[in-house]
Amino acid sequence: MGMHVLLEPKLGGALRIDFNGTDMVAGRYVKVESNERIVFTSGWIGSDTLPTDSSTVEVRLHKQDSGTLLILKHSGLPASRRPMHLTGCNYYLARLNLLYWAMNLVLIFLQYH
Repeated sequence: MGMHVLLEPKLGGALRIDFNGTDMVAGRYVKVESNERIVFTSGWIGSDTLPTDSSTVEVRLHKQDSGTLLILKHSGLPASRRPMHLTGCNYYLARLNLLYWAMNLVLIFLQYH
């Protein structure tokens, strides 16, 4: 997801993602409920339109019979930044989904071999 990533998923812990040496997101964790919910602030370092800690991301996990439902809510985004964030979220969630299915295939393979 980035060249360098710092994740400290605890209350007040840091979150920093360096995507390419120039574009960097930073924030802090404001709620961490193990296996249920994570809430953190977010923003782009050096941005005037979306500075560090200016938006909030909430990730909720809900157990279901067929797996886990992930609900992602990003609030505080200026209208001008929403299309870019939607594109990025769709991209990374699609990659997460592929990883999930690949891991299941590996587990099935290991089970029968």
